[in-house]
This record gives sequence, structure tokens and C-alpha cells, in this order.
Amino acid sequence: MFCAVEAMAHSDSKNDECQAGTNASRQTTHSQQSASVTNPSTAPPRSSATPTLPLGNSAKDLHTPEGTRVILAENLNQVGIAYYKEAHYEDALRSFSRSLDTYEQGGNQRDEAVTLSEIAMCYASLGRKQRALDYLERSVTKWQAVADRENEACAIAKEGDIYRAWGFPDQALQQYKRALPYFLLAGDRSGRAVLLNNTGLAYLERHDTKHALEQFNASVALYRSLNDLRGEASGFFNIGSSYLANCNRARARESFDRVLELLKVSPNKDLEARTFKAISTSCPNQVHHLVTQAYNDPVSNLQQFNTMIKEPDVPTSVGFPRAGKKGN
Repeated sequence: MFCAVEAMAHSDSKNDECQAGTNASRQTTHSQQSASVTNPSTAPPRSSATPTLPLGNSAKDLHTPEGTRVILAENLNQVGIAYYKEAHYEDALRSFSRSLDTYEQGGNQRDEAVTLSEIAMCYASLGRKQRALDYLERSVTKWQAVADRENEACAIAKEGDIYRAWGFPDQALQQYKRALPYFLLAGDRSGRAVLLNNTGLAYLERHDTKHALEQFNASVALYRSLNDLRGEASGFFNIGSSYLANCNRARARESFDRVLELLKVSPNKDLEARTFKAISTSCPNQVHHLVTQAYNDPVSNLQQFNTMIKEPDVPTSVGFPRAGKKGN
């Protein structure tokens, strides 16, 4: 059994932006922050508390009908984001839907495209994948209308993520291949690195380790050129997982050792734990020694590790950057 990691490098600094968003992110196109196509099993823990609802801040004149409409739409969108962060997906869906209705009255297709994608993420988190795909395709159409290739590519790639989460790697590969030319046209190397990684995961789910390794190695090369150490580490983890799937434990161990080296410079405790877990599969007699060396409090962490390795592997689901909005 192996546990692949989906774009782990984007799960810390980017994932919050994708799910949460800020008014600042709505001013830029395809920022370095990211959003995720989240499965219910990987969604943020549900909170019983009502989330704090932010108010928007717009330069629009509040005393004009257009200004009032924009502020209303932005505030509804921020309410939806706040609910989504708390895993209140139904409430988030209602707020995003009201925001979309308001944006549509003004005819700003960029605002509509972002909000359609946000609605899609709610449906994906609720397990309603076909509805999520429908809304993402509507988002793609809007991005095409404003000639935004970068965000068009991200929306298409998110469709691939949903198909893969749904257990349809062939359909996922079709969407990833569809998205690739737009990432190339936009010159988006970071997005392309994520795409290559997730394409490798789709091949891995088809038990096609040859093509999976080709994609993961290409992804690692791109991450390295971007000096994205966590992205590079996630790629090496998936390379190790591919070798482990082929029962090539020596090559798998080489890759996992490389992950640990990179994480010394750019720490990620989740990926580190997954790597130790993977090593426990490939080299079970050595893993306790490695964990003891890695932590200052080895007894406590070994107890946690022993608990962890008895649990089933659950792939981490992280997707493509959240679309940004340029001004109205």
C-alpha cells in the first residue's frame, strides 16, 4: 500500500487562500496562493461555532446603485468564504449563490467566473461531484470570454481533480491534458508543476507507474527551477511511492531519503510523517531509528508514529490556485 501526496507544497501557504480568499486576492490574477478541491474526508473540521463574518471594503461609491450592488456581492462572497473555512458548506453555498446572482446583474464575467468556481468547490466538498463539474465548466466558459488562459487552465485542471477523486483517472487525464496547453500559453510554471504532479497521480491510480514516474520527475524538475523545496519534496515522495508500488524498495528508499533532506530545509510535519510511514513499509527495521534521530522527544513521537502507521493511508487532496479577480 502506498500513499501519494497531491501537491503537498501548496497545502500550507496556498490552501487557505484557495478556500478562504481575501479582498486582496480578488485584485490579482492567479496569485501564488491556492485553493483546493476538497474531499469531505479532507475538509477542515466542522466547527459548532458560527463563523465571524467579515465585511467587504470597496472603493465603489456606496450611494450609487452599482456601488451598492458590488459591495453587497463582495460581502456575500466573504460570508461564503467564512462559512467554507468552517466547513459549513451548505451555508457557504447559499451565500455564494446569492453573490453570483448579484454579480450577474452587473455583467462582470470575471467576478462570475470566480464565484462559479467557489460554488463548485462547495458541491465537491458535499460529495455532489457532477454539480461541481457543471459549475466548473460554466466557470471555464466565463474565463474563455475574458481571455484569461491561466484561470481557464486552473478551472479545467480542477475538473480533473474531481474526476480523480471520483475514481475516474481516465477522465481526469483527459482534463489534465486539456489544461496543459493553457498553462504553457500563460507561462505558468507553478501551475504546470502542480498539473504534472496530479497527472502522475492519475497514472499511478491506473497502475501505470512508468508514465507516473515520467510526470513526477518532470514536476520535480519544475519545482526545483522555481526553488520550491516543498514541491520538490512532494514530487520525490510520489516518485518513492511509485517505486514502492513496483516493489523496488531500494529506489523507493532513495527517494524517501531525499524527501527528508529537503524537509530539513523547508519543514512540513505532515509530509515528514507520511515519509516515515512509507519508509516503515519499505524498510521496517530502520524506521524507529530514523524517527528517534529526527525528533528531540523520541519516546513521545515514536508512540504517535506507532499509532499513525496502523491507520489506513489517506491521500491528501490539494488542487490548483484560487482564481483572482481584477478590478471591476
